[in-house]
Amino acid sequence: MSFQEINSFIAPMGLIIAGVAMKLSKNNEMFGKFKKYWLFFVIGGVILLLTRIYYKIT
Repeated sequence: MSFQEINSFIAPMGLIIAGVAMKLSKNNEMFGKFKKYWLFFVIGGVILLLTRIYYKIT
């Protein structure tokens, strides 16, 4: 695997981790106005990850 292939899988996982961190965090200074969008980050990351896996398999 090249660096670009690895990076294409790390970016969606970063979105998923960021969304979960927003949900579980109690730090309103860091995630104040973005905290209500945590589910969009998780769903977007999952969709991106699934499309990258699909294109890798086919």
